[in-house]
Amino acid sequence: MSKKVKIILGIICSLALLAIVGLLILSSYISPDIPSPKSDVPITYKIGWGNNGEEFIIESIKAEVLYPHLTLTNSKALVEYTVKGSFSYKGSWKPYVKSVHVSERWIAEPQNFEDNFGEIEIVPLVGVKSDDNYDGEQISFSVTVQDYLYTGGWGTNTYTVRSQDKVDTIILHQRK
Repeated sequence: MSKKVKIILGIICSLALLAIVGLLILSSYISPDIPSPKSDVPITYKIGWGNNGEEFIIESIKAEVLYPHLTLTNSKALVEYTVKGSFSYKGSWKPYVKSVHVSERWIAEPQNFEDNFGEIEIVPLVGVKSDDNYDGEQISFSVTVQDYLYTGGWGTNTYTVRSQDKVDTIILHQRK
């Protein structure tokens, strides 16, 4: 193999390697590695026994953005919801939070395609287990779930997060 051919092959391999490294760096910037959600209980999108009645009280809700790295091609953020309250049940059936129902919907059409408004409802779903020591007293609970939240588009995305009459707000900004 001649010296010229070796030099040309070396240049081509160097350029190919440089292009691969550049693409890897660019792809990590464009598509960030978003952590997986972790939750105390499963999230469900199906109907279950919710927080009905006077014996089920929501004391607070906190919504927090854990991973807000929104880019030109990433419209997904990792959020966390914490609901605190108390409940009771009759007899020797002790209640517990078995899952959380999450419902998301857009509540307003954007006027200028820059502002999006969504509503998220969080409903702890109740299960019961037999416990001879339980006598119907009020039990406090705190449950935390994480989930992905998508923006409605570029600009400001405001979400009202509610559980019963308790409300919090999340704001995500996605720039072009």
